[in-house]
Parts: sequence; C-alpha cells; structure tokens
Amino acid sequence: MEIVPRWSFGVLNPSDTIWVPGSILLLAEPNQPETPTPSTTKTTPDGSIILSPQPDDSPNDPLNWPRWRRDAALAALGIYCMVGGGMTPLLAAGFTDIAADYGVPVKRVALTTGMFMLGLGLGCVVVSPTAIIYGKRPVYLASVVLFLAASVWCAESPDFVSLLLARVVQGVAVSPVEALPSASISEMFFLHERAFRIGLYGLMLLGGKNLVPLVSAAVIERLGWRWVFWVVLMVVSLCGVLLFLFVSETFWDRTPPLKNDAPDSVQPQGPSSQEGKEKREKIHRHHLPLPVHVPYRFSAFATGLVYIAPFIGGVLGTAVAGRASDLVVRAMARHNKGVYEPEFRLVMMLPVLIATVAGLMGFGWSVGGSTTAITFCLDSYRQFAGEALVTLNFSKNILHGMVFSLFITGWVQSDGPKTVFIWIGVIQSVLLTTTLPMFLYGKRARQWTAKRSAASGSKIEFK
Repeated sequence: MEIVPRWSFGVLNPSDTIWVPGSILLLAEPNQPETPTPSTTKTTPDGSIILSPQPDDSPNDPLNWPRWRRDAALAALGIYCMVGGGMTPLLAAGFTDIAADYGVPVKRVALTTGMFMLGLGLGCVVVSPTAIIYGKRPVYLASVVLFLAASVWCAESPDFVSLLLARVVQGVAVSPVEALPSASISEMFFLHERAFRIGLYGLMLLGGKNLVPLVSAAVIERLGWRWVFWVVLMVVSLCGVLLFLFVSETFWDRTPPLKNDAPDSVQPQGPSSQEGKEKREKIHRHHLPLPVHVPYRFSAFATGLVYIAPFIGGVLGTAVAGRASDLVVRAMARHNKGVYEPEFRLVMMLPVLIATVAGLMGFGWSVGGSTTAITFCLDSYRQFAGEALVTLNFSKNILHGMVFSLFITGWVQSDGPKTVFIWIGVIQSVLLTTTLPMFLYGKRARQWTAKRSAASGSKIEFK
C-alpha cells in the first residue's frame, strides 16, 4: 500500500495519493516514488530530465523540429505580438489632439482604449475555439488581414464614433496575439523549456506596450495621430510576411496508448488522455495608458517617454524570471525525489509581490509575474487551458480594461496620481497574498476538481 507523505516540499498532498493531474516525474532521480519510469521514456541527452510531453518519433512533431525552426517561429510570433501589444496604449500620447480634432472631452477619448480592449475580449471568445477547429496558423494569418483593414479604417475615421468602432474591430484582429502564442509555445517546447520562452514572449508583448507608445508619440508630434495607423499598416504587413514564412501549424495529436502504470510525464492528462488537446494559455499582461498626460500637461513625446521605465523593468524582470523559474522548479523537484508540482511555480510570486507593489506605490509617489501565473495554469489544467484562457481574456479585457477606461482618467484628475497608484498597489498586494494558500492547498484543489470533473463525465487521469 502506498504511504503518502503529508507534504511534497511544502505542498500538502491528498490523503490517498501523490499523483494528481499536473504532478509529473520531471527528474530522473534515484529512489523515485512508487511509480517507476519505463525504459522507453525519452529524456534529455544527459538523461537528467524526463521530457514532458513525450515526443513522437516523427520529425514532423513540433517538439522534434530543429531548434532554429522553433526559434524562428517564436521570433516571428514575438515581433507580431510586440506590434499587437502596443495597440492598446497606441493613442495615449494623442488624446488631446484627438479631442481637439473631433470636439470631444479628453476624458471621453479614453474610450478609444476601452473599446479596443472590448474587441480584445470579444475576439478571444472567437479565436480560441476557431484555432482548435482550424488550427492556429490560419487564425494568425486571418488576423493580419483584419488588422490591416482596421488600421485603414482608424486612419480614415470621419468622426469619433467611427474611430471607436474601428478600434473595436482592431481589438478583435489583435486578440490572437494574446490568446494563442503561449499555446503555440507549449506545443513547440518541453515543460522544462517553457518558462523561459513564455518569458521571452511576455517580454515582446510587454515591450510593445511600452515601446510602441514612444514611437507613436514621436509620430503624433510630427505628423499627427492619423499617421500612426498608416505606420502600423506598414509594420503589420511585414509581420504578415514573417508569419507566413516561419510559423507553421504547431498542433500535434499526442493520443498515447492507454496505460495505467505510468506517471503523467509518460501518460498525458486530459479528455481521452490527449496532451495534444492542451490549449490556450494567456500572458496576463495588459496595459492601460499611463494616466500622466492630463495632470502634468506633458507633451505627446514626453508622455511617450514615460513608457521607457516599465520597458526597462520588463526586460530586467523577464531576463531573471524566466530562467529563475526553471531553476527553482528543478531544484525543488530534485529535493522532492524528482516529482514536479505546479505549485512550485508559485514561489516566484514572492519577488513579483515585492517588485509590483513597490513599483506601483513608488510610481504613485513620484508622478503623483505574470509568466508564473500562466505557467502554473498550463501545468495544472493543461486540458482545460483553452476554456481558462477565454475566461481570463474576456474578464481582463472587458471587466478590467474597458471598465477602467471609463473612470481611470477622471480618478487621476480628481485625486491625483499618488492616491490612484497607491490604491492600485494595495489592491495588488491583497490579490497576490492569495498565492500562499494556493501553494499550500493547490494540489488538493487539483485532485478535488479532477474528481468532480470525472463525476460529471470528463475523463481526467489522476491517481
């Protein structure tokens, strides 16, 4: 009879087993827990890490693609994500110009951001299931075509209502940038490689949100806000060529033979045991325009310069977080007899808590981990990542992004940046402290949800 330890390196085990969905044998260690590693299991060349998911023997399996091909696809997606990510705060530096052009209050111009995020949320509801049916490559290419059309519409909008509608369509076009690339990464790279690559993707997405406004500010100051969309048109056309040439379809059916004696690293979890169905995670990075333009009467270009600081922070954070997450996970798995628990990823939320809250409050005083969360979600519920992504995208972009745009500018004007950012920091700290109970009880929660799902008819493998 299996003797179940109470803890797995700080994570509470269920009373009857250590093997639940998400728990896998990651490291080939001596004195493994009861479930052995079959001799046919594929590992890294040095034999120290068990590959998860297990690749097929076919060279067409994305996991078996040459490194240059996988990295080229990641680079092409990253460039497209950088451009798409920058569309949210694209007009931040031109709010006063747009208000003067259309004769509307500056406060109302913030709706151009809210409507764009509304399109992002609605688009994610469509593109995720569409990509499951038709594949991600056609969705990427179709999004480029719609992106180009929406950019022309924005540039030629005769009135403010037309601009808002065009921004909604543009948001729908950009939604694959947030909904699909992380899933493509999970299909091209092994579990022990993902955190760093997802970090790079997050850096490109974040870089776009912080560098594109700087470029757009310079364009707005010299050529006017409409020219921003003509520049976007040219850049997106180049991105479309890169996607067409380098991004192949990454879905691969990984339906394995039915086995009842292998750990999750060999027997993928999910409906009908199909790891190939693991779909859609999301980089929870989003960006409202930093509300500093109106209170401080910054010029368009000066407003754009404000975005340099978060970009530098993003570069430093991503450079450390991606690699550090993988190293922490391997170290904890090694001390846990080679068994990996998704909750190990949550350790990286401690520096996120410190840095994010300090940054928000510090920004509040001065001007008045996202990677971890994604990887944790994917590793815990890979078979339901698609549904999770749709929910997260919809709620983030609509309930947060659009709703924030309705009042954030007025809040800053009435109470000042200092009060606003301190309160956002307080809210962030409260939310991030929920990481501790999730770390302790997350494994039991995974077993509980697996049993409930099995009782409702879904076949989720757990031991």
